[in-house]
Amino acid sequence: MQTLSELRPNPDLFFDAESHRYRFKDTWIPYSVTGITSHDMDPFVQKKIDDTKHIWEPRGNTIHACLEAFLTGAAALNPGDYAEWVDPLLAHPLWSRFKPLAVEHRMVSKDHFFAGSFDALLYGPDKDGNETTVLVDLKTVAKASTPVRSIAKQAGAYIALLNDNHRVQVDRVIGVFAKPGMVELKVEDPDECLSSWVDHLDYFKSQQPDF
Repeated sequence: MQTLSELRPNPDLFFDAESHRYRFKDTWIPYSVTGITSHDMDPFVQKKIDDTKHIWEPRGNTIHACLEAFLTGAAALNPGDYAEWVDPLLAHPLWSRFKPLAVEHRMVSKDHFFAGSFDALLYGPDKDGNETTVLVDLKTVAKASTPVRSIAKQAGAYIALLNDNHRVQVDRVIGVFAKPGMVELKVEDPDECLSSWVDHLDYFKSQQPDF
């Protein structure tokens, strides 16, 4: 088992934001975690997401960037129109209770079939004082009344990648939902997340052509 201090980014893995694709050295990785988890999305839902991209994409990018700067100790970013989301997010006690081990960390599977980036890996004591590794996935939503949703498949992919790349055990998964004026957490079981991802990945591979 690697010590947690040895968690380092892969210098040969690159992410192209415009195409949302990963490249390992000179080879493009066929799939991303988000591409795999969303491949069977209902067409109506997918169209709604596509039609509102101009709204949710700048919001998500800004809030993620503000959290990344906060967790890495970089200069604070101006949240602009999204202060109503960012202010309660950065003030949440989760960040003072746990310390970041990695932020916006990119990884690729051993077979180079897929790659992905998680938002944060934290480390610190749980309520009983036991040292705990926490995988965090940040989601941003437009309304405070929007219910939180499961992040199991996506989180399971990151757990699998952490096992492949760093042999790090995840003790807890937390979905952090940034809403206007508030933050809501959804805690998920790491084993259930991993199982959900493995089942989904198997199904995804079974749907791919043989040629």
